[in-house]
Amino acid sequence: MRALAGTMRLDDDLVRALHPHEETHLGHLERVQSMVSGGGTPPLLLLIRDPRLDLWESLRDCEAGEPVWDERRRDGEERLFLCDGRELLEEARSRLLNHGGMIADGHHRFQVLRHLRQHSGESPAMPVCLANLSDAPPVLLPGHLMLSFRKAEQAAIERAVESKLRLAYGPVPVRAPLSSPEAVADRLAELAPRRGILLARSGDQELRGFVPRDEQDATAPLARIATLLDLETAARRQNLSRTEDYSASIVYGTERALAGLTRTTTDLVLCLPSLPAIEIFEQALHGKLQPPKTTYFHPKPPGVDET
Repeated sequence: MRALAGTMRLDDDLVRALHPHEETHLGHLERVQSMVSGGGTPPLLLLIRDPRLDLWESLRDCEAGEPVWDERRRDGEERLFLCDGRELLEEARSRLLNHGGMIADGHHRFQVLRHLRQHSGESPAMPVCLANLSDAPPVLLPGHLMLSFRKAEQAAIERAVESKLRLAYGPVPVRAPLSSPEAVADRLAELAPRRGILLARSGDQELRGFVPRDEQDATAPLARIATLLDLETAARRQNLSRTEDYSASIVYGTERALAGLTRTTTDLVLCLPSLPAIEIFEQALHGKLQPPKTTYFHPKPPGVDET
């Protein structure tokens, strides 16, 4: 990801141009409130679909210097370079106002800053890290759902969950051993265009696959599952955390999701594909919000004060 980092004033125009794609819940807002008022707020990660690449091409000049952030991961190396020049940021802001932008990360901070602006009448300074969807944007990782049931009623609840899945999904053959996260991830990628999911159960050797019966269903997989399993209330409360019968948590990365089955706290894993970033962007522009914590953009930008 190559991105432009700095600060922008959250005025009326910018409020109208920025579109969250996830809901927020009060628990995080209260915590973020103290973070924002204390300073040192991490930047919002913003995505813009800018058809002109000249501004973003100019960022390549920055890469001749030393990165301010350098992290090696299994899937490659990530670096962030800072550019001198307020003009670049002002031009990026102008394009953001023209094309609209999606808040890929920092929904709670944006909401707190917006509230501060409404109460104070002033436009607060907002740290941002701005990336272009047409120019190596952040990667959107799928959120895999891990379920654990009350042990006394595990079998009955498990049957009920699978029954609900079968009502909304049709089974598809799966050729991926549970012992190979790479094979599972590849199979999931094949099912992604059809919004397919994979189901893995503790003790099984292979997975089962499902695709929605309604081919026109464009709902994000995790949002659909949350509704299907009556997790919507829990989703609004705290990270799909708990219902009366079972607890649910989200983990990012297929390897971590499957590893959860080796622990006694996880009975069932639903491996879900992520929507393409451009699709999340389009939904955000039309005001469609996903449940909180259902997407995860990576890499996360480090703290930035000024450009």
